[in-house]
Amino acid sequence: KELGGGGRTALESIVLNEEMQLARAPIDAMGVTVITAAILMEHGSDHLKETVVPALLNGEALTSFGYTEPESGSDVAAAATKAVKDGDEWVISGQKVWNSGAQKADYGILLARTDFSGSKHQGISCFLIPMKQAAIEVRPLHQMNGHSSFNEVFFNEARVPHGNLIASQGEGWRVALTTLAHERSAVATPRPKFPS
Repeated sequence: KELGGGGRTALESIVLNEEMQLARAPIDAMGVTVITAAILMEHGSDHLKETVVPALLNGEALTSFGYTEPESGSDVAAAATKAVKDGDEWVISGQKVWNSGAQKADYGILLARTDFSGSKHQGISCFLIPMKQAAIEVRPLHQMNGHSSFNEVFFNEARVPHGNLIASQGEGWRVALTTLAHERSAVATPRPKFPS
């Protein structure tokens, strides 16, 4: 509540979501951004909570998820996008695909490999990367319906401050599981039937 949220329970959030859908309010675009705020509340530093979460909750900033890669499909743990520490920053190189809303995102929740020596579930770290930089190229994927909701994103030595590391180095898989829990909760919310 102190960061701009409603301070409501999970059940109240479900009721609000149902009422917004019944009113046909345009809420879907905020889904990823609200989940990002929840991830930062659970795993983010105090700095990220205080500076980024309010901007997410009041609609000033949008986010996307950078998990899936072209060579590994839905096997998120097989991430090959790499992050190399360079002073107070991380340098990101690689490619993600099926990023919803990346063309409009201010930030991306990004999984990148910071250690290649362990099992594939280890050595993955999670970052909140600023998307508006020259080293990031977003290419829309054109769908059969004429829309371009999804994108492929290329990181060409993009930079992210060390302070934007979510949780700790190597804990990206734990953050990804948190993301999936929030996504499942959102998908499991019953869709109301609209009156005719």
